[in-house]
Amino acid sequence: MKLANFKWDQDQDGIVTLVWDAPDKQVNVLSMAAIAELTQVAEAITKDAAIKGLVLTSGKPGAFSAGADLDEMSAYAGKGGGDAAKTIFDTMMNIHRTFRKIELCGKPVVAAINGTALGGGLEIALACHCRMIADDPRIRLGFPEAQVGLIPGAGGTQRLPRMMGAMQALPMMLEARRIDGATAAGMGLVQKVVPQGELLAAANASPELRNRVRGTGTTQTDQSKVVYDAFVAAYIGRYSVPPAQNRPTASSTGPSYDAAYAIAIGRVAKACHERGWV
Repeated sequence: MKLANFKWDQDQDGIVTLVWDAPDKQVNVLSMAAIAELTQVAEAITKDAAIKGLVLTSGKPGAFSAGADLDEMSAYAGKGGGDAAKTIFDTMMNIHRTFRKIELCGKPVVAAINGTALGGGLEIALACHCRMIADDPRIRLGFPEAQVGLIPGAGGTQRLPRMMGAMQALPMMLEARRIDGATAAGMGLVQKVVPQGELLAAANASPELRNRVRGTGTTQTDQSKVVYDAFVAAYIGRYSVPPAQNRPTASSTGPSYDAAYAIAIGRVAKACHERGWV
């Protein structure tokens, strides 16, 4: 596989170490070229039975990824008009599809976070099945988008609350709060904090990967993951509304609060029916 932004190394056990090392950049960014290569990677690990799992890490000292390529974003925004809006929308949806392919590839993907991960750089780690972080006080995880009037745009608004709960996730998403590795572990964002020099070895030795090599591990398939996500949406829709006694009476001028729950359950049924599961 020909990759410019990543280095692919597959060992005899079928574990791929993917080192993100964007050429001519001080930090890794989610350029369109990088996204296209990540799509190739996701498709390769999905289709190739010899590949048992993947470890994603960075080749940049102290920096996992800074997120979106601001130069590309500025170029899109500078065009103005409907074409620019469509381009930005299509670009973001392409990123969503790529991250979702990683999430649903059927093989365990471990993010070995050896440097600061911000914005889209954190969102790609959230799409992985396991996250380990180097024990380095300089490393920070966060979403700086709020500082420029944006919110996470590549799945972070969905994945982060499901990992740590809305109360802990909202300050990160809306206040641009950045956290260190120990705090992230305490919140459930990462599974393990490891000495910097032992991070890759720990990632390769993770139960998710080793069990897969031994043929005893499983990763959520498309079916189980979609059903799980749909039921999480239903749960949020049901329990993020006021208790019944505090709700305003439904009338012709406004929807019932129970509508959110009904819509979410409907989406569960629709997703299952479209896939022929019910």
